Amino acid sequence: MREYDPYAYEIHEDPYPVYAELRAQAPLYRNERLGFWALSRHADVLAAFRDNGGAGKPTAVQVHLSWAPEEDDALRIAHDQWRTNVFSPPLCWDLATVEQFDEAARHVRPEDVREAVLVSSDPGRHAAWLHELSELGWDAIYLHHVGREQRAFIEAFGEHVLPRLADRVS
Repeated sequence: MREYDPYAYEIHEDPYPVYAELRAQAPLYRNERLGFWALSRHADVLAAFRDNGGAGKPTAVQVHLSWAPEEDDALRIAHDQWRTNVFSPPLCWDLATVEQFDEAARHVRPEDVREAVLVSSDPGRHAAWLHELSELGWDAIYLHHVGREQRAFIEAFGEHVLPRLADRVS
């Protein structure tokens, strides 16, 4: 595993391969030089919290997702609404205006947004993702549909996703 330096410029140009490498090769990563730990999987974050003073305290995770009846539309919505929210520190700290975020996001490809947003037109796929999170032991899972049109999302998830989870979640 190469060194992960979240402050390195090249990471901000295209962080997604490094994120994938962290999840696959070093989900619990230690950078001795910079003196930090990085956790790249939900299960590890939850375990670290519980093992370090969080036992017995409620836990919650927010999930950013994009749904539309057609897969291309779900991805288009995610890219349109979330492409400016994929930047890691310090880049996101240094962007002060909407114009600066828009300029930085010019290089974000639609498929890049999938690293930060669960994108699918398939309610079954969304139900499976949410089931995976519930199996980890989160007390609450907050759904954030990144699209502007909330009514269709609420209706689709109320009818097709949440009932699939009702018998799995207490």
